[in-house]
Amino acid sequence: MSALKNKRIAITLLAAPIALMLIYGAAVFWMSLKADGVAISDIAAFGDSFGVVTALFTALAFGGLILTVLLQGNELSLQRKELAETRFTNAFFKLIDYYKTNLQNITIRTADKSQLSGIDALIYQLSLFEKYQKESDIWYVKNSEKMKVYEYQLFVEVDRSLMRQYRYMSTLESLLHLVDSQVEDVSLKNIYWGIVGSQLTAHEVKYLFYRLLVEPTNSSLLSLVKRSGIVLNRAGKCGIPIKHTEIFRSIHGLDVGRARQKLPHRNLRKDIRNIRRKYQNK
Repeated sequence: MSALKNKRIAITLLAAPIALMLIYGAAVFWMSLKADGVAISDIAAFGDSFGVVTALFTALAFGGLILTVLLQGNELSLQRKELAETRFTNAFFKLIDYYKTNLQNITIRTADKSQLSGIDALIYQLSLFEKYQKESDIWYVKNSEKMKVYEYQLFVEVDRSLMRQYRYMSTLESLLHLVDSQVEDVSLKNIYWGIVGSQLTAHEVKYLFYRLLVEPTNSSLLSLVKRSGIVLNRAGKCGIPIKHTEIFRSIHGLDVGRARQKLPHRNLRKDIRNIRRKYQNK
C-alpha cells in the first residue's frame, strides 16, 4: 500500500510542472488573440520573467524523476526480500518432509529376524541400550576411578545399540542450519526452531541426546542443537537418568534442561496422607 502511495507522489511531482507550463502557455496564447489585449512586447517581457519559475519547475520534474528511480529501487528490494522469504519457506517445509521421510525409512532387524521401521526402530534400539547399560551400573561411583569405566562403557553401548542414522541426522542438521543462516530476527528464528522441535517425539529426543553425547565437541550439529535448544531443553524430561545428563555436561559443557512443574502442596505430604485415609475409610 505504501509503495502505491509513493508511486502516486512521484507521478504528481512529474505531472504538476508539466500541467502548470501547459496552463501558462494557454494563458499567453489566449491574451495574444484579444484585440485590445496586452501588447506582444509586454507578453514577451512577462514570459522572460517567468524563466525563474520555469527553472523551478524543471528542478521539480528532475526531482520527481530521481524519486521515481529511488522508489523503483526500493520496490525491487522489497520484491527480492519477498522472493527470498518465499524460497526459504518452501525449502524449510520441504526439509521437514524429507526429515519425516528419512525417519520413516530407518529400518532394523530384531533378534527374532523381524523388521522394524521409523519410531518403532528407534524404540527398539533404545530398549536394547537401556538393557545393556544397566549392566554397567556397578561401575557408577562418583569421584572414583570406577567412573572412567562407566563413562567408557556408556560410549561403547551408545555406538553398539544406537546406530548413527546418517540421513536422518543430516536432514535435521540441514534444517537447523537453514534457519540459523537465513533468519536474522531472533524471535522469528525461535519460532522456526520451535516448529522443528515440535516434530521430535520423546523417543527421538532421547536417541538424539545419546548420539550427541558421543559426537565430537566441535560437531556442527552439536553447535546447532545448543543454539536451538530443541533437544537439550527436552532431554531431561524424557526419562534420561540424571547421571547421564551430568556426564553430558562434563564432556560438552552444556546443561540439559530438567525443569518441571512443582507438585502442589508438596510441603504438606503428611496432611495429604491423613486426608486420603479419612475419605478412604468412609
